[in-house]
Amino acid sequence: MTPGSREAAYGFPALPKKTESEDTMLIASMIVKVDPRVANAVAEKLAGMADVTSYGVHKKEHIILVAEKKSAKELEQLSQYILMEFPDVIGVFPTYLTSMEAATE
Repeated sequence: MTPGSREAAYGFPALPKKTESEDTMLIASMIVKVDPRVANAVAEKLAGMADVTSYGVHKKEHIILVAEKKSAKELEQLSQYILMEFPDVIGVFPTYLTSMEAATE
């Protein structure tokens, strides 16, 4: 037991550091702010993207999305893609991120 360590402070060993693996899926929710005049049309297009679920338009200018990707880089690339390919998108704002281990058989 090392003085000042988690084990010394709390009486139990430190958890092993988790690394990203091929079996990990990142799940992120994001708010996409759009021009309210075209929000429904943009929401329909976004809903058609792979690994993206749209929860519709809220407060006339916010589209709620949930995306599943294998890495943080892929999530970042998705945000950049949405900003670049949809001229009526004002901003993409991540609101929540979690990971889930894929079930292996």
